Amino acid sequence: MIRRVDTTGPGTVLVSLVALAVVAACGPAPNPPATPTPTGAGTLRPSSSAKASSSPASDPSPSVSAATVWSVTAAAPMLRARDGFRAVTLGDGSLLVVGDDQACMPGPASPGSATAERYDPVADAWSPAAPLNKARKDFAMVPSPDGGAMVVGGVNDGDQPFSSTKRFDLATGRWSDGPLLRVAYGDPSAAKVQDGRIYVAGPTITGETASTSTVEILAPGRSGWDDGGRIPDLSVSGIVRLSDDRLVAVGSTFESPELLYVHDSGGAEGWLPLPLTGFDGIDELVPLPGGGILAFGWAYDPAVGDTRAAAPRRFDPATGAWAPTGPMATPRSDAQRAVLRDGRVVVAGGIAGSRDAGRGTMLRSSEIYDPVSDAWTAGPDLLGPREGGRAMPLRDGSVLILGGVNVTNTGGDTPFCPGTLTAVERLRPAP
Repeated sequence: MIRRVDTTGPGTVLVSLVALAVVAACGPAPNPPATPTPTGAGTLRPSSSAKASSSPASDPSPSVSAATVWSVTAAAPMLRARDGFRAVTLGDGSLLVVGDDQACMPGPASPGSATAERYDPVADAWSPAAPLNKARKDFAMVPSPDGGAMVVGGVNDGDQPFSSTKRFDLATGRWSDGPLLRVAYGDPSAAKVQDGRIYVAGPTITGETASTSTVEILAPGRSGWDDGGRIPDLSVSGIVRLSDDRLVAVGSTFESPELLYVHDSGGAEGWLPLPLTGFDGIDELVPLPGGGILAFGWAYDPAVGDTRAAAPRRFDPATGAWAPTGPMATPRSDAQRAVLRDGRVVVAGGIAGSRDAGRGTMLRSSEIYDPVSDAWTAGPDLLGPREGGRAMPLRDGSVLILGGVNVTNTGGDTPFCPGTLTAVERLRPAP
């Protein structure tokens, strides 16, 4: 399942809202089916606002030099060891962290999934935040237009889907009820666009050979969700907002690699297919300046008989085409990835080699991608290996690495219950 990324917070912040492992394929991938019929008419066109050399807006701070020397230091640890949590940057620059999926415990939400905490980047300190009113798992969380946050959907401790939403108020630090969704979603995806509208999508029909996803939209000042249409033949697992304000939905259909659909949030078009080849599954989509996309995924390797991270691919909005990036030294899965304020992307940790539990190599290295030169360079080493978790850019140009796990499965582990981390690291550019 894809991690959900949002770049709508202050300082053009990338936020990953899900950290569940992608289920590895157990055999060669089947041939892709014919492209599903889109909900909108016409063909995909480059965005009218796409500029290949533009930089992310909203943060006037100086850019980080391409020759940056980074320091890596231990930051204050989280109050709770977490994996599968959600995190957003609030309007005051602090981080709000909510939830803990406890990946080795499939099924309904556990009590820990209601907990929350906040990080003050200036004081380097964590403090308890008000918890959600009930245990909630597999929810989505996005920044709200007022500088707070909104939680939508998920499942309760009885494994029943929520139609409720919760608002976190920055001024009071409390949660309140938001407007009920039109449909209860057990594992929704969400993104906020530039004008403050929040999009939520999730599968509402899941059949053996076909699925349909429903989209809802909450506009600022509205007391209820509006119908955002349908994406037929697709079970949505993530939504990404691009820097040009278009949305990309990621999902799957019967016996096919994962598919992408694009939507212009400022126009009248519906969701149009955005073909992507080279992957059997998508690990994460990272927005690039000017409406570009950096895609990370995995593919089945018949030579070794299992799945492993594939070479990243890049979408050029000016041409509407995908191409491999310059070579990455170590393609990796389940890494921590973040967009820097100058548009470069840092990729840290993760798993190299096989995605099968216990067969890959957990990493502490990092690499940095420069979209201008289309080249990868070595980044700083983390203090220790880790996979999953989050990489959160901060307003001062540093990047916070938090959560995830640092152990892999070994023979005899049934079920596999990795030890989650409280440890936090801060990658900081040298002055």
